[in-house]
Amino acid sequence: MPAGPLRSETLATVAAQWAGQDVTGAVVWARTLPQDSAEFDALDAVISPWARADPQAAAAYVLSLPPSNASSTNIICSVAGTWAGQNPDAALQWASQLPKERGGGIAVQSVITAMAQTDPAKAAACAEKLPAGPHRMNAIGRVAEAWAEADIKSAAAWTKRLQGAAQRRAADALVNSLSTWDPDEAAEFVLALPPGESRDRGIGAVAGWWGRTDLAGAITWVKQLQDGAARDRALSDMGYSWALFDLEG
Repeated sequence: MPAGPLRSETLATVAAQWAGQDVTGAVVWARTLPQDSAEFDALDAVISPWARADPQAAAAYVLSLPPSNASSTNIICSVAGTWAGQNPDAALQWASQLPKERGGGIAVQSVITAMAQTDPAKAAACAEKLPAGPHRMNAIGRVAEAWAEADIKSAAAWTKRLQGAAQRRAADALVNSLSTWDPDEAAEFVLALPPGESRDRGIGAVAGWWGRTDLAGAITWVKQLQDGAARDRALSDMGYSWALFDLEG
């Protein structure tokens, strides 16, 4: 079969089906493929089953892949996330030792994201310890999203305790997640935030999301806000829904 998307997709399907019966055999076969996108697609299909069966062996193998490659970084992250589902401490220790060129920061983020599904408080503590930068911000956002689904009050308390950019990232993630299924709860959360950019951004986000599903309810809520930056932000973010309502009306 000639190289191309169809070949890669076919090889990945074969690898996934093979891994369901014999993960070791599937890995051995995938490793015989040329080191191109087809090989990485096949490995990506078997790496999670392999990491569940033998995370240390899978971790050792992915580090033998060529560095500075987006596909190899994705596979490393798959190992980290899968391993974290079984043993988050071991996965975090492994990912933390990876150099940047081997996807270290992204791998740690993957571990924390997986950890947040079962122990968001521990994941939050790990995320806060990361060095400043995009990986820390992304990890904080993922924790906020997962924690909000499991325990909104604890997630809100953690978000309020954060400072600066970390609080803004957590509040954004929490509000965006919560507003889609409980805008009243999201509104209560943002109004309880201390005055500042995080609160203003949150109010705008709630108004924007709420306006897409219940414009009348969103307008009623915004009218109750005091004049100022937060109310202006809410009216601005709700503008698209308002315009759409006028066009349809």
